[in-house]
Amino acid sequence: IGTHDPMSYGLAISLAQDAVEILAWTVVKEKNISVKEKEPFHGLIEKIENATAQKFPFGAKVLELNAMRVKFKHFGNLPIAEDATKLLTYAEESLRESTKLFFSVDFDSISFADLITNSSARDRLKDAERYLSEGKFTECVEKCGEADLLISQPLESLLPKVDRSGLRRARELFDGDKSSVAASVFDYLGKYMDVLRAVGIAGLLNIGGRNYFKYKALLPTVYQTMDRKFHVSHKRSTYSEEEARFCLRHVTEFGLKVQQWIESK
Repeated sequence: IGTHDPMSYGLAISLAQDAVEILAWTVVKEKNISVKEKEPFHGLIEKIENATAQKFPFGAKVLELNAMRVKFKHFGNLPIAEDATKLLTYAEESLRESTKLFFSVDFDSISFADLITNSSARDRLKDAERYLSEGKFTECVEKCGEADLLISQPLESLLPKVDRSGLRRARELFDGDKSSVAASVFDYLGKYMDVLRAVGIAGLLNIGGRNYFKYKALLPTVYQTMDRKFHVSHKRSTYSEEEARFCLRHVTEFGLKVQQWIESK
């Protein structure tokens, strides 16, 4: 916990208990366990244990966590730092052990990238996460660029990319002394239209424009040939951990936003 004051500990306790309770409800749904619509937290734990014949990891401690949350939320009792710290540690361990016990999943491997339904984009985002953890920031950003290209493809029917070949043909109408001027004008138009398209996409998906343009500026130029191979051209030789993490976070957000837009159609 970054802020060491009773109110912050209380909020942290509430969020940790919410996380454990969400996991408990997930177990109930996954295992098809019969519970009441508004089953209390202790009832969830008890029914999970009875149905699975497995002890809920750190069950007694997360019940203490829930009790502390109730005291904080409903009665205004502020937790003692030492007690809160211990229970927050137990909550984290409960989440780790429960995901392994009930779902055979490593808790640390779970991320928002898992929610991306485009398997090719999801695989690249998971690769990017792995590279980030290994300190390979250039490789991380490269995989983010590939994922971004795949995620963007459904948008092309709505907001087509600028037809560069059309602009080149238009330039060929000009010759003689005007050719260099025409080239700069059409190059400017192409870049201007690219920016307008990006603004349109950010607005369509309700993405913060500032972050959208920042991560787009960081990503390498990526294109895919007919044989489905990716070709990547980096705009810089190195990336910092902060830049790689920023790209990964926002490409993942972009993927979820595009997915949500597709599902709403």
